[in-house]
Amino acid sequence: VLMLVGTLVTTVSAASDSGSSSGGKTSIDNVTDILNALSYSEYIAKYADEAKGESIIEIPALNYDKDATTADVKEVNNIYGKDGVLKIPEIGSVVWKFDIPKDALYSIEIEYCQVEGKTNSIERVFYLNGDVPFSGARSVILSKTWKYNYVVGADGKESFKQDINGNDIRPGVVENPRWTTYAISDSNGYYSYPFEFFFSEGENTIALEGSRESVYIKSIKLVPFNKPVSYEEYLKAYTDNAKGGVIDVVEAEYSLNISNVTVYPVYDRTSCI
Repeated sequence: VLMLVGTLVTTVSAASDSGSSSGGKTSIDNVTDILNALSYSEYIAKYADEAKGESIIEIPALNYDKDATTADVKEVNNIYGKDGVLKIPEIGSVVWKFDIPKDALYSIEIEYCQVEGKTNSIERVFYLNGDVPFSGARSVILSKTWKYNYVVGADGKESFKQDINGNDIRPGVVENPRWTTYAISDSNGYYSYPFEFFFSEGENTIALEGSRESVYIKSIKLVPFNKPVSYEEYLKAYTDNAKGGVIDVVEAEYSLNISNVTVYPVYDRTSCI
């Protein structure tokens, strides 16, 4: 019970300090919302008979609702190769208003880039028409991109630093900002596919309320989601193609990017079986 209460107090405090998009609700109201929130399974079951959207709807980040937005946002350019970007601080909320042609289900993709400075992942609370639609939407995690601090040799190849005995030393990590598109999904990994949200015909709003870290956002897209084909169906489509050989071997420890500072190579001589 103590652990649950601690979690609830932390969540409510973050919402209250950030200029919540929840319509000025009190802390008690927010606690009630959390306790009564639908699970994603319950939410999507309500719309099981609704059609998928027919086309992608793109919302440029700069088209935010200035009257409803409480965050101290900045419109910026030349952010890792992109112009027309919205820089959003970790405190406050940003609201976007748009029209939907008819009732439909959409997944939501966010094109974003990290703001350098801290090690925490970016976290937001997602609101649809002023409410958090289900419990999983309270924690939208946008991972940052990192890379190992390799040593670059005279031949241009990257390797790890070594100690006096020639043993590799665990590398440090540095931020490696790049633009990423993330489909809002379950941060706990309980659901394999992106969340789908129901939008009614006419005007709708979505909002992102800050929980942790600043972020650059270029656009938000509403995308009709269709599950990928099974492996058997995929393989059947290519049965007449010749089989290829080994193209290259890449050591797993030499990764190009990592999504969390806690990912690192280790020494392990145990059997993989």
